[in-house]
Amino acid sequence: MKQSQKVDPKGHEVQNEDIIIDMPATNTGVIPDKNILPTVFAGHSDPIHQFIEWPIIRPDGALQPIQYRASGHLQSIGITPENIQAANLISMCMLSARLGHPISAMLEPDNAQEAVQLLDQCLRIVPKDAVIEFPEFKQEHLYIDHGRLLDGKCILSPTVNGFSKVSRDLELILTRGYSVQQEVTKGKYKVDLSEHRSEMRVSVLGITGGTPGKELSLPSVLKIPVVGNQGAISQSMPDLYERYGLIHSPLFKFRKSFQRLKPQPVVIPYEQQLETAFIESGCDHAVEKLTILKHLISICAIIGNPPTVEMAELGALMFGTDEDEVRYWLINAGIAKGTEPVSNGPLVATKVEYHISRLLLDGMLLVGSTRFSDRQKMVFDAVKTLNMAKLSTALLTKDDDVEKLSTIAQGSGYWATREKIFEKIGRSDAQFSLSSMSNDLMALVTMGMLERAKPPKSRYYGYYITTPTLENAIGLPAPETIQDPIYEGKEVLVVNPLSAQVEKI
Repeated sequence: MKQSQKVDPKGHEVQNEDIIIDMPATNTGVIPDKNILPTVFAGHSDPIHQFIEWPIIRPDGALQPIQYRASGHLQSIGITPENIQAANLISMCMLSARLGHPISAMLEPDNAQEAVQLLDQCLRIVPKDAVIEFPEFKQEHLYIDHGRLLDGKCILSPTVNGFSKVSRDLELILTRGYSVQQEVTKGKYKVDLSEHRSEMRVSVLGITGGTPGKELSLPSVLKIPVVGNQGAISQSMPDLYERYGLIHSPLFKFRKSFQRLKPQPVVIPYEQQLETAFIESGCDHAVEKLTILKHLISICAIIGNPPTVEMAELGALMFGTDEDEVRYWLINAGIAKGTEPVSNGPLVATKVEYHISRLLLDGMLLVGSTRFSDRQKMVFDAVKTLNMAKLSTALLTKDDDVEKLSTIAQGSGYWATREKIFEKIGRSDAQFSLSSMSNDLMALVTMGMLERAKPPKSRYYGYYITTPTLENAIGLPAPETIQDPIYEGKEVLVVNPLSAQVEKI
C-alpha cells in the first residue's frame, strides 16, 4: 500500500497519497520508518479513501488495526465487554471462508438464546453474502449444485446442535474438502448406483448443546465460550462513538470494506517458531490447532492490508459489472494504462497480525479437549488449597509437584471432605449450593482432575487433586519474541482492539 510521508505543524499534507480523516492532525515529532508502516496516517483528507476502512497510524505513532473499530461497533449494538473477544472471533470466522482461510467454530453458551443473539449482532458487521444461514442443516443442502452454492461461505446454524443430521458428511468436507454420496436407483430392468459429489471450501458456525454424539467433534473446530449478560451495564453511545471514532466509520462502510477484500495467500515467516511452541506444549491435535492460529493470522494480514482503490473497482460498482471487464475497457479506451490488475501475490504476516490473533484466541486453544468452567476452577482450587494445607506438615524429600501429588494420593489424612470443600467455597461465593457443588466435584472426578475414595473406617468420600493446575490453554510465544522481515525486531506500538489500550510489542 502507498504511504503518506508526514504532517507539517499546521496540519497540511506534505505528500497526499493514501490518507484518511480520523482525528486532528498534530506534529508529534514521530517520523515513522516508511519501510515498516503499511497503513495510512490520521489527519489527512482524500475523498476516495474516506469510503474505505483502513488501519491507521495515530499521531502518537500507535498502529490502530481495523479490529479496533470492529470492537466499537460490536459494543454499540449491545455486546457486553465480557463477550467482545468472542464476538470479534466469531466475526473472523464469518469472514474466513470468503478470504480463503476457513475457521469453523461452535459456541458454548451459558444460555442458547444469548448465543443466538450474539450471532445476530455479529452478522451486522460482515457482508451479507459471506454467510448462509440454515436453522437446521440437512444433507441435501450439501449437494445442491455439487457444493457450488455454499463454496466460500460460512454455514451458520442458530439452532442448538443444528448440524447433528449432517455431521458425518460435514466433517468429511471440513477435513478433506469434499464428500461423496452414493444412491441406488432402480429402473424397470436394472438397478444402478449413482454418485453425488460435493466439493467446497467452507467454514461452519453453530451452537453446541453439550449432548454427546450430536455436535461436531473435530479437533479443527474451535470451541468459543459465551458468557451470560446478567447484570451487564452497557456503555453510553456518545462515549463509544467518541472513543472508537465511529462517526467516521458507519456500519455500511465497515461492511463494504470487508466485502472488497479478496482471498490471498499469506506467508508466515515465524511459522517454525509457532510449531515449536505447540510441540513443547504437549497438546493433542497440534496440527489442527496450529492451523486455526495460522488461518487467523492470515485473515488478520488480509484485513490489515486492504487493496488500494482502483478505477476498475469504482467502475465495476457504478456499472454493475466485474472489475476485469471495466479494466479491459479503461485500457482499450486509453483512459488507464497497464495490462494487469493490482497484484494479489502473497502477503507477509508480521508480529502485529500475530499479536491480534493471539489476543482473539487467548484461552481458546487448549492443551487437551476439555474447557473448565469458572465454577469448576473454583471447586478445584478449594480442593487443592485444603490438600496442600494438610500437606504442609508432611516431610518431603524434595519440593516438586510429582512428590506432592503422590504423597496426597497415598495419605487419606490429606483428603478433603465434601462439607469442608463447600465451607471453603461458601466463604467467597454464596451462589454455590451443596448439591450444585457436588455436581462440579463429580464432573472433575469424571474428567480425571480430581479423585475420590473412602478413608479407612469412614462412610464419606475424601477428594484430592491429581494434577497441580487446571490451566490448560496452550502457551503461545510473546509477540516481542516474534521475528519477521518487515519489522525486524523493532518495537511497535499497537492499539489492543479488545481493551483499547496502546501496547508495545
